[in-house]
Amino acid sequence: MSGLRSVSGLDRNVKRWLIAGGLILVTVLALSRCAGSGDAAEESTVTTTVSEAATSSETTTGDTTSATDPAGVDTTSTTPTSSLAPGSDQFGSPLEDPVATGRELAQRFLDILSAPDPRPRLEAFLSPAFQLQRSNGTFANKAEYLDAPATVARFTIAEDSFRAYQDGRTLVVRFSVEIQETIDGQEQRVTKADRLGVFQRGPDGWQLVAWANFNPVAPAP
Repeated sequence: MSGLRSVSGLDRNVKRWLIAGGLILVTVLALSRCAGSGDAAEESTVTTTVSEAATSSETTTGDTTSATDPAGVDTTSTTPTSSLAPGSDQFGSPLEDPVATGRELAQRFLDILSAPDPRPRLEAFLSPAFQLQRSNGTFANKAEYLDAPATVARFTIAEDSFRAYQDGRTLVVRFSVEIQETIDGQEQRVTKADRLGVFQRGPDGWQLVAWANFNPVAPAP
């Protein structure tokens, strides 16, 4: 009987050890899973942090035009907003030969006045700011001159008298001309006198801004 009790007691101890071992194994597996889940979470956090850092680096070290002030206005862009450099003028580029251009423009004006009906071409050629000053003291703006333009029968420009000076889009010319013309219905005597013209270049090309007629210079005694 005592032998049977010993064996039965031994069986109970083995069962206890097996149960205890099973509990320990389950606990170890559970802890292992928790550790693995924590590592994955940390790895996800690290990956997210690295991604955010990379994105932040691209934002701060890439195109500087991404920075804006609270009003949404770009404060760091260094790209010019215009194709023209500051202070440049697309109509003020230097002429290769200001004298040749000035002669052509002065002759164009006199050619227009030689036409049977100069008004349509004058309308386009005269600047809105056009002013005319005659040697007899009369003057006219664009509208007034279009109402009663001079008519030119013939003219001859003294080539050696021609001068032209450019300042940006403005060209100033002076020359002497022998001319036969009619002003306000009165035919003028043929004389050789000086002229002064101011032209300006803009979107519509060259236009005449100002024109002045001078009295003939009295011959030396």
